[in-house]
Amino acid sequence: MDRVIPSNIKLSVHMVNPNQEFQPFNEIIEELVIRAWKSKITENQMAKLSPYLTNLKDQLNAIRYHQRQFLFRLRLLYLEQIPLEPIRGNASVVMIDIPLRCELESFVSKIRSCLDVIAKLVSCYLNAKEMTHGALLRHLESSNKGSKKNILTIYHRNLGWFKETKELRDKIIHDGTFNAFRGFEHENGLISQPKLNDFTAEHFCFKQWKQLWSFTNDVLPLLYPVQEMNEKH
Repeated sequence: MDRVIPSNIKLSVHMVNPNQEFQPFNEIIEELVIRAWKSKITENQMAKLSPYLTNLKDQLNAIRYHQRQFLFRLRLLYLEQIPLEPIRGNASVVMIDIPLRCELESFVSKIRSCLDVIAKLVSCYLNAKEMTHGALLRHLESSNKGSKKNILTIYHRNLGWFKETKELRDKIIHDGTFNAFRGFEHENGLISQPKLNDFTAEHFCFKQWKQLWSFTNDVLPLLYPVQEMNEKH
């Protein structure tokens, strides 16, 4: 017998284009959910955890999107630079491309937001109040025992690029942009790639993503290890 949905209930189904998702994200999140259930997490705890998992996957996919958009436009613009008349003499010309800069700014901002989402996941696991990235780091440092010690070790290992990302994001938020970014530069007949601080922007983009993905893969397996059986932290 078919079951009919009552007229007073509205059914909403959310679907994501599979071409816009990066499969490894689903895999690490599914593994975390399985571990959480095996550790005998309560239904209320799972209900609190679920939105953070969804947000984390959305953030990671958004970061990948901005990275790809930036790299695509970067290569497209490079092809446009090649036929240009070389700059001679003492002059140099820096090409300003607003969409390119905006994609990089979005990429950096999303990474910082993703760190806050991961912090909320860790907070949930520790049965602590919801914390941002900075607040969680201070919390871990103030009580460095048990499972917190292992998590703090991972956080301390990544402090360098955490700081770099925060400084860039703060520039974007408070100053509207970051002056560290420099577009294609034509000088002495040569074309210099866009740069961010001491790196080419392309290298920076790959480096930041690699660091975030490595950090995510290091932290998530520490949450809800099966042998814990829901012990208190």
